[in-house]
Amino acid sequence: MWTPYPLSGRAALPRVLLVEDDDIRARAMVVAVPTAAWDRARSAKFAIKKLTDATTGRAAPYRAVFLDYDLAGPSGGGGQRVAAYLIQIGYAGIVVIHSANPTGGPIIYKMLEDRGHKPVYAPAFHPAAPDIWRQVVEHLIMNPGA
Repeated sequence: MWTPYPLSGRAALPRVLLVEDDDIRARAMVVAVPTAAWDRARSAKFAIKKLTDATTGRAAPYRAVFLDYDLAGPSGGGGQRVAAYLIQIGYAGIVVIHSANPTGGPIIYKMLEDRGHKPVYAPAFHPAAPDIWRQVVEHLIMNPGA
């Protein structure tokens, strides 16, 4: 479990996968939303492995996935591979797209929306993004079965 500081009562916190390759942004997100049990993948490959482990019961399931588009650089598009995998496995949790890429974020949003998901789009550069991220996690805490 990746977190920049220990949190007490972690078992009661919703498990969230942060797919983000930028250390500064990842730290800012975790600090902005300390009420989640964050796990992190820096690449599409590792995100898919973590999601596979959670799907097959080798690890606890993720209640939400926070997804960046630009994994490994602006032309990487690794977040799109992760979104395709979420669709493939029938992921039922909340997907938050925090990508600041003005083209890539909407691509992932549309991919998920076209397959019946209701993703949350809260790009990291937007001033309201941290509040939206906190609201998503608060929803998970208040609705343990959601």
